[in-house]
Amino acid sequence: MVLVIDDALLVTVLAGTASSELRNAMQRSELFTTGSWYYRLASAAHDRTLSGALSAAIGALPPDRRARVQAGLEALPMEIGLLGMRRLVPVMRQLDVGRRLNFLTAEAVAAAITLRGALRVRACAGTTRALTRSSSALRATHAGPARPGGC
Repeated sequence: MVLVIDDALLVTVLAGTASSELRNAMQRSELFTTGSWYYRLASAAHDRTLSGALSAAIGALPPDRRARVQAGLEALPMEIGLLGMRRLVPVMRQLDVGRRLNFLTAEAVAAAITLRGALRVRACAGTTRALTRSSSALRATHAGPARPGGC
């Protein structure tokens, strides 16, 4: 099954500490992230104050793992898919969940729909709730499942 992962899980993949589910999906070329999550993680990796959750997670890694994350952010491994906006925006503009979605949520849901995959997030409760509401509302209108998954 194709998995779309958030920035917190992307840290674990790049550091080499991901769950077997994520490692297996990566080996099968069925692991994706979004441009927003990739950018947020790359930005957090350059936060010298380690003030955010992502930058603190990177800072807490041993030096060799931190170097792996930095290298993976410099050149995202080819085994991690990243859909372009030309493909996602037409899906994003059609998302109808009864309220306006923010860009990050719309991109994540559209990626899962486009790939007929599942979302895997390790995020704050608010993000998980937003993705769950958006995904649930879309199940009836799109063939591909977009389900938030466990961490």
